[in-house]
Amino acid sequence: MKDIFYFENENDLQKVIENLKVKINKRREGREQSSLDLWVLKHYLPTITNEIDFPVRIYQAEESEFPDFVLETNNTKFGIEITEATSEDYQKLLSLMSKTPNSMIDLGHFDYRKSYNNEYTFEELKKMIKPKGSKLGGYGYNGYICERYISIYSKDAAKNKVDIIMTWNKPYPVRIVLYENTPKVDCHFNKLIDYLNENIINNDELNNYRVDIVMSNGATILKSIYNFAKSE
Repeated sequence: MKDIFYFENENDLQKVIENLKVKINKRREGREQSSLDLWVLKHYLPTITNEIDFPVRIYQAEESEFPDFVLETNNTKFGIEITEATSEDYQKLLSLMSKTPNSMIDLGHFDYRKSYNNEYTFEELKKMIKPKGSKLGGYGYNGYICERYISIYSKDAAKNKVDIIMTWNKPYPVRIVLYENTPKVDCHFNKLIDYLNENIINNDELNNYRVDIVMSNGATILKSIYNFAKSE
């Protein structure tokens, strides 16, 4: 682990975070996971300052280390593991697009129910790649579908990450921070919070882990979407 931040107090943290410039390249331009992790951390830390007993030191994982970050104070220590909450098919589509210059994704027929079961063929995914500037099909989402889309993938990603974290046998709790990279559609965020509380946070399979969600635009942090990890 490498030492990346030391904050004497909350004002110190806010000042450093505000001045922290993190560039996330487009996938086809060679996106670095470490930059994405740092971007998520930048938007996540200001939401938990009331829980931090300053001064605090933050470490970032180097190659083959985990979790992604460790936050340590004089009295507490916990890990922060960041993962994207998207379906396997959506990830395949993004990866495919990254290899196609000057392209964009047509999500007009991207059915979250079909995608959740990973039923898209490679040829079907290829058809969703369109030349940049072309006319796209309308997003086939409304508030209801968007809530389920985010919730299902978030729950699935959280459960998968819990299984991985359990194999690490860390002597400190590890929080799961989901980076939500869904299409920018019209989500009813108040309803979404209620739905996530019911389907992720109050899920017995995750009851020993804390799950926080950071939305992709960085402006919307879904607060109070978590379980408190139980420390031994």
